[in-house]
Amino acid sequence: MIFTSIEFAIFCPIIFLFYWLVFNRFSIKISNIFLIVAGYVFYGWWNWRICFLLFGVTVVTWLCGYGMDYCRRTKPQCEEDSQCKNPVFGLNLLAILFCIGILGVFKYYDFFTSSFAALFTLFGQNIAVTRLGLILPVGISFYIFQSLTYTIDIYKRKLEPTDDIIAYFAFMSFFPQLLSGPIGRASRLIPQFETRRKFNYDYVVGGFRLILWGLFMKVCVADRLAIYVDTIYGNLAMHNGTSVALAAIFYSILIYCDFAGYSYMAIGCGRLFGIGLDENFHRPYFAGSVGDFWRRWHISLSTWFRDYVYIPLGGNRVSRLRNYFNLFVTFLISGLWHGAAWTFVFWGGLHGIYQISDKIRKIFLPSLGINQYLKQIFSILITFVLVTVAWVFFRLPDIDLAFHAIGKIVAEVGMPFIDKATLGFGLLSLMGLVVVEIISEYGLFQRAGFGVFGGGYKRLIINYIGPIVLILWIVAAGVFDGGQFIYFQF
Repeated sequence: MIFTSIEFAIFCPIIFLFYWLVFNRFSIKISNIFLIVAGYVFYGWWNWRICFLLFGVTVVTWLCGYGMDYCRRTKPQCEEDSQCKNPVFGLNLLAILFCIGILGVFKYYDFFTSSFAALFTLFGQNIAVTRLGLILPVGISFYIFQSLTYTIDIYKRKLEPTDDIIAYFAFMSFFPQLLSGPIGRASRLIPQFETRRKFNYDYVVGGFRLILWGLFMKVCVADRLAIYVDTIYGNLAMHNGTSVALAAIFYSILIYCDFAGYSYMAIGCGRLFGIGLDENFHRPYFAGSVGDFWRRWHISLSTWFRDYVYIPLGGNRVSRLRNYFNLFVTFLISGLWHGAAWTFVFWGGLHGIYQISDKIRKIFLPSLGINQYLKQIFSILITFVLVTVAWVFFRLPDIDLAFHAIGKIVAEVGMPFIDKATLGFGLLSLMGLVVVEIISEYGLFQRAGFGVFGGGYKRLIINYIGPIVLILWIVAAGVFDGGQFIYFQF
């Protein structure tokens, strides 16, 4: 079930009404059980068998967290005796190996075995490998990482384990962020499921606004531009470099609108049930460097890698060369997380090189000595170009094909292919998006007095006229057969 489907348009209002009118009148456990059932129905809509994976990950990680706490309470000497500490370490390691093992089998086994066999062919040896051919369960990468925030933080004493297994199940199966995040931190979300929630009109209305904006980004911008991008990338030989460059730019925009649109809808849905999910995108194409881009793009994932990979490797509290190594390895792993293909690994490595190059530039060229505003515009444009080049490798299925596409951009300049029927509504929607992004980035709404608590006609515009116009535009310009969200495959 996806957010843009008819099924979800029926499912969500029903769950919302039953939750607040019926189940929230009982204890917090009853309302959480209702959310758990809703989450498993939502997740199993595609294939009910994958619910067993979610259930298994939830049970194992909760038991490991409970076990670590039990060992510490019953054997306080474990904190001083390294030999006694083994059970705590072992339970954390068990949770990590179990979760990563499941992810490895379903997502990476066929990739690594095929790559291993291909390596031997370079030396004239052909070896037979057995491919499992398993279908990747949707959302598995997201809830695996979410579960690991629980056990790792308990092990590091950053989080007290919850005795309420129902709250933990609700945390793991909360349907708005189950399939594509944001990746919730146990320390922030579990307390919200342990506390009785009260209906808040402004919070719910704000949630509806976020859902509406996310839907606009998905069906009016991303899915419109995807028609052009798929046409060009689907037949590179038939198009010149200018068309390929245009497709590359459009892909940068559409993947942002696709994933950020999902995140806005997920955060909005969470608010409908009184649950606050973390911001996942903060206008990344206004970033002045690739490092700033990653502080704005997929924030829940980038901070996850920072806290659980980069910092444990040593972060920046090491020598300069070791810091560069830590950055590069972190981004390689991030690339592999996105998909079991060398294109994703290359994409991650390229971002690692970008980060290292920027650090080196700051050492030798701390200032370009130009006007501040020109420098800001120049930095934003350069960052966008670098990120767009990397997206070419992310989008195309083969590294050689990606280099071929970049080669066409450089060498084959010409009149671009323009499909007016396809791009008309898409470019108009994109213009509206750009205007709102600029207004939001530089706080122009607040300066004009359009704050949430503004009065008079300004509140009328924000609360009623704006959403009505957006609904009408979604109905008129939206593409409702654009398929699932891009990040569902990860």
